[in-house]
Amino acid sequence: MRYDLTLADWAQQRGDSQTAIADYQRVLRQEADNGDARLGLAEVYLAEGDKPSARAQVMQLKGAETESMNMQRAGGAGASWPWRYR
Repeated sequence: MRYDLTLADWAQQRGDSQTAIADYQRVLRQEADNGDARLGLAEVYLAEGDKPSARAQVMQLKGAETESMNMQRAGGAGASWPWRYR
């Protein structure tokens, strides 16, 4: 699973949104509470301009595990994400 998450992160970094979405979704099928995958998916959706889908992923983060470094990063950045300011 860590391997799939890394592949998704790399796809996101190189701007390959479709591959990143597919890879993050594969991780979430295996582990629905994976906060790193949810955050990554939200970031991809936001970069694509799909605010409703990004918001849906963030709303699911509230129940997910928050111990990872990415989740800690999201906690500080979440208040400044664009959908917070309609």
